[in-house]
Amino acid sequence: MASVLSLPRAELKSVGLISIGHGFSHLYMLVLPPLFTLIRADLGVSWTDLGLLIAVFSVSTGIAQLPAGILVDRIGGRPVLFAGLVLQAAPFALVALFPTYWGLMAMVLVAGIGVAVFHPADYAILAAQVDGERQGRAFGIHIFAGYAGWVVAPPLMLALASVLDWAAAVSVSGLIGLLFTAIAALYRGALDDRAIRAAPGDGGEAVARGLRARVRFLLSPPVLLFLVFFTALATGTSGIHAFAVVALVELYDASLAAANAQLTGYFAAAAVGVLIGGVIADRVRDQEGLAALCFVASAAFLGVIALKLLPLAYVIIPMLGSAVTIGLMSPSRDLLVRKICPPGTIGTVFGFVTTGFSVGAAIGPPIFGYVADIGRPDLIFWLSGAFTLLCIVSIYAAKAVAR
Repeated sequence: MASVLSLPRAELKSVGLISIGHGFSHLYMLVLPPLFTLIRADLGVSWTDLGLLIAVFSVSTGIAQLPAGILVDRIGGRPVLFAGLVLQAAPFALVALFPTYWGLMAMVLVAGIGVAVFHPADYAILAAQVDGERQGRAFGIHIFAGYAGWVVAPPLMLALASVLDWAAAVSVSGLIGLLFTAIAALYRGALDDRAIRAAPGDGGEAVARGLRARVRFLLSPPVLLFLVFFTALATGTSGIHAFAVVALVELYDASLAAANAQLTGYFAAAAVGVLIGGVIADRVRDQEGLAALCFVASAAFLGVIALKLLPLAYVIIPMLGSAVTIGLMSPSRDLLVRKICPPGTIGTVFGFVTTGFSVGAAIGPPIFGYVADIGRPDLIFWLSGAFTLLCIVSIYAAKAVAR
């Protein structure tokens, strides 16, 4: 842990502020689902109606991400980041005033736009504020905070709902986010990204400032292959996130509590993995090789689960192994994207390629749901591993064409 946090104080301040904001963005993704039972009973809506709220949130984020990235490169990461912090928190803060289904729909639409800014704005600011030799650690802390947001959201919302009604609980979560925004504004000097924005004569100006050149670059093979990479990664991991519990219950006759405990362990192991991966990424020059090794290991662990080579009591071992290796790879993944960005394009490129997260999260669950419906829960792990291996092909292809 000391190695992970071995950053100069100024850099640590920037990384801390950015990472906490990123953690809030992930928390807001899971503010409503833990309360669905209460919302359904109060508003008289269906499960499908509630699922549509999450779908709208994801679609809103996916559509807004590239425009947010372009804005980051045009006007800077700091103003875009603060806009996102307000837009993601304020709608939830207002839920208690408009506790209706269509009020929720409008609010998740706006909050999704707010969440869209974090990948492009965060990486632009981190690239400007953190020395290149330490960016792997910075990216690892940033990703870890996102996992932490997912872990914190369910118990936080259930605790708030135990003393408040569901609408007030959601509003409190929004007010906490606005409070953090006010605190971050006091330290806004640590969130400046001007150091990496394109300047006249730096060679990247044509791409950064010309719309046609920018579009041409986004449609270049290396960038498109990273879009494929993020889509494949999100598709594969969405299967584990959404259907690992179902698969473990069907394959191993696990109890619901035991299967959920396995998934919780998976998230925790991935969070630990990204912290370690950040340190490793700063010390390894062959990020492609490291990522490939991690993907092969992760797929192998999933294969062990699919083949039922271990009794239920020991399935946690390959579950944790798969999560840790995915986590180890994550900071190197972001460094690889950073390498292909001309000056002044980090926001646009990250905004574009990480749209793959939204695409994968949209197409993955129906695929894995169909596999579960046809009675092949083992295929959930096989398919997740296959999408993981596709990531190897895309990153090496991107390296080849970039040359």
